[in-house]
Amino acid sequence: MRIVRAEAIAVRLPLHQPFIVSYGRFDDMPSILLRVVTDEGVEGWGEAVPDPHVTGESFEGAFASLCHTLLPCLADLAVVDSEILHRRMDSTLLGNPSIKAAIDLAVHDALARTLGVPLFHLLGGRAHAALAQPYVISIKPPEDAAVEAAAAVEDGFAEIKLKVGADDGLDIERIRSLDEAVGERAALRVDANQGWDRSRALRVIRETSDCGVD
Repeated sequence: MRIVRAEAIAVRLPLHQPFIVSYGRFDDMPSILLRVVTDEGVEGWGEAVPDPHVTGESFEGAFASLCHTLLPCLADLAVVDSEILHRRMDSTLLGNPSIKAAIDLAVHDALARTLGVPLFHLLGGRAHAALAQPYVISIKPPEDAAVEAAAAVEDGFAEIKLKVGADDGLDIERIRSLDEAVGERAALRVDANQGWDRSRALRVIRETSDCGVD
């Protein structure tokens, strides 16, 4: 059960359409995959999605830090040594949560595979009978967002999450257009990604209080 090899793989996953949130536009999704292998030949996989605005990590910097600074923390460890692993990582490098999470995920995945059980069995068991996956709509004109939301509901999605927080003053129209498009057919959530200050948040909440926003 000892970790004998680790490999980091940097990829940029192409998106069918740009993903736009309050702090930026993404034409692809930078992702870092991590594979660890034990002396018994068991593999474990983890993933990091660095975001300078959320985790404080750039894609290139996170990949370099993972390869050259954090992967050595796995030396001479078994897949059960998660406490030692986290102490080593935190004493070696401040912050950098996404790449630390990738290592943590890969090691836990390898542990679960070694024991032959689903990972959730090691994390407290099944807490929900089912989980709903929301359909996420990035910032776009209200009418376009409404069309996309209606199509998502027709495809079977029961939850819609709308990205807001743009500087164009159309967030209220976006929310209203989606409420009109999906009505009670789907739950509606909004996510401003830190794009609202207190006064703006209160105004939008007040002016959309009659909409079905969760």
